[in-house]
Amino acid sequence: MVYIIAINNIGVGLSGGDSIWTNFVRHWKDVQVIGSYSTYLTCLQERLTCKFHPWTPRVEVKKPFSKWGIFVNTVVKVWYGCGKAWQLRKWFKEGDIIYSASDFLPDMLTALIIRLFNRRVRWVAGFYLFAPSPLSRRNLYQSDVYRGIGYWLSQRVSLPLIRHFSDVVYVTSEPDAKRFKKSVVVKGGVELPVLNTGQIKEYDAVFVGRFVRQKGIVELMDIWKSVNLELPTSKLVCIGGGELMQAAQDNAPPNVKFTGFLYGEYANAFLERSRVAVHPAIYDSGGMAMAQALAYGLPGVMFDIPNLKDYYTKGVVKVPVGDYEKFAEEIVRLLTQKEHYDKMRSEAL
Repeated sequence: MVYIIAINNIGVGLSGGDSIWTNFVRHWKDVQVIGSYSTYLTCLQERLTCKFHPWTPRVEVKKPFSKWGIFVNTVVKVWYGCGKAWQLRKWFKEGDIIYSASDFLPDMLTALIIRLFNRRVRWVAGFYLFAPSPLSRRNLYQSDVYRGIGYWLSQRVSLPLIRHFSDVVYVTSEPDAKRFKKSVVVKGGVELPVLNTGQIKEYDAVFVGRFVRQKGIVELMDIWKSVNLELPTSKLVCIGGGELMQAAQDNAPPNVKFTGFLYGEYANAFLERSRVAVHPAIYDSGGMAMAQALAYGLPGVMFDIPNLKDYYTKGVVKVPVGDYEKFAEEIVRLLTQKEHYDKMRSEAL
């Protein structure tokens, strides 16, 4: 039996790590999920048919993605998750596999306790993004120092424990795989759609992802303002949500639409009605949003991030990280040069 530990889930929305474990549930046999109330909601929205074990109580915080909300979520779920792991440490049988869906402390420490006190099980640890040092130029939280330090310190705890006690680590890119002795690169995939070639293109570009610093959502608003200087009527639709929703909306030009979190066919309907996909992530380790867009024949524009080099080799235009003017120029080029657009669309498909 495989037990997926996804206790850390916060609020609604699907992160890259969530997308991975939910697809494991779909494609693996004999899988059960251990989680929180938010995990249960994820199982419902993704229509997963698996046994669910609620190990932590519902955490009620008005702003779950605020620093206080994340702190409360972490403390409560570490306490209950670890307590339940200790209480049921002999419940797991020989040959069972526990998979921690993230390196965040509620998932990692719960799995660690089970592994330490039940040597009959095997621990597969998910580790999908290395937090940059708060002193690094790649720091994602320059405007929120405490959040950046907290994320980095959390990994100073989880990383050595995962390296020492887990049996194998799941990562999402080849460069990250070299940082562990035993690792598996999990790249994920998408469901290929049946394309409607007669679909009217209502939006010039689409963004899909969480509204967090690493995804460049606020910077995308400045990029789109530059696009509007050349193409004043061009429209952008942004699918997703998160802690930077308000900041993105405050910085957005009038012709940007925000849909909030959408799933499955609801999100895909916007892909069908768009012409170009944009992925302005400034620090990333994988991600399937662009892959889903390529499957719909949308050429993409993205920053040239090292960990994505072996993901997206065709169908996308890559620009130097942080060059927002070049990013806007490539969007305009795709929208105005038909021969270039058709070539990139063919590569995308």
